[in-house]
Amino acid sequence: MSIKVLVIGLDGATFKVIDPLVRKGYLPNLARLMKEGSSGELRSTIPPVSGPAWSAFKTGKSPGQTGVYDFMSFDHQKYQTSLMQLTNIQDPRLWDIVKLYSDFRVGIYNLPTTYPPSRVNGFMISGFPLPEGADNYIYPTDLKEDLDTITGGHTTDIRYRDYKCDDDLLKALSDIIDQRVKVYHYLKDKF
Repeated sequence: MSIKVLVIGLDGATFKVIDPLVRKGYLPNLARLMKEGSSGELRSTIPPVSGPAWSAFKTGKSPGQTGVYDFMSFDHQKYQTSLMQLTNIQDPRLWDIVKLYSDFRVGIYNLPTTYPPSRVNGFMISGFPLPEGADNYIYPTDLKEDLDTITGGHTTDIRYRDYKCDDDLLKALSDIIDQRVKVYHYLKDKF
């Protein structure tokens, strides 16, 4: 028997928004996944913000246990902040536990705070946030060339400060969503 698990995390999404859209037929794919799979509301972390919540998802531990309270980490010796990186989390992550107990392949795409990527039995494409100009955000590294080819130049995110008007930002968001869909289908077919 083949076991496959797909986890989709929608940052900031609530069922107060999703359920009415599903009932009106605006999210047919999500409606099907919810009906045929399982879904549920999760309690968030304290503080209830993305950085620590994604770390809690990856480790099963609270911010008090991981020490992750934001997308930034603070060096108490130098009084400086730096971008939170995956290596800041010393606890075993979900994929580490999978590797420990099985030989299952893992595919991780666009999961926040996964830079630099881990060496996994499969692939990992780091998600937001990445250091400015980082190009070593994909494991295995040769996968980047494939993604560049199918997307015309793979990117992981947009920099909001680069836009002078709302229309430009909306166009960039639409483009990155289209790119993510192409990448998802490519990864699904290849792996």
